[in-house]
Amino acid sequence: MATTQSTVQSVMDRYVEAVKASDAEALLALYGDDVHVYDLMAPFERHGKDSSRELIEAWLNGGGEQDCSVEDIVVLEEGDLAVARASIRYGYTGEDGTKHNMWNRATWTFRRIDSEWKIVGEHTSVPLSEPDMQPI
Repeated sequence: MATTQSTVQSVMDRYVEAVKASDAEALLALYGDDVHVYDLMAPFERHGKDSSRELIEAWLNGGGEQDCSVEDIVVLEEGDLAVARASIRYGYTGEDGTKHNMWNRATWTFRRIDSEWKIVGEHTSVPLSEPDMQPI
């Protein structure tokens, strides 16, 4: 189990590095070709890695500085499948210096493909504050 935690954790470390470097290709490389994504950003459901390419490229190539951290990750593994859940913080500093942050909750499904863990499922949600129901 510790080996899988470390391996899945290394995928998440590369996820964070790719976001911080605004490297869309490095981020896309972490996903399996048949990934199924439920996202906060429209389109809210996407099938296949290529269906996320345009959105990821626009996000990471939009200028400014990206930041990202994954916290409280929990990994469960059985054979060639693993599931991870965590809190993830995305940050962005615009070219004018304006800072934005957003917390997401995320669940990922990983499949070991040719001895490498790939994200094959991703579901994100955002916590809302009460009583105004605004994203935290």
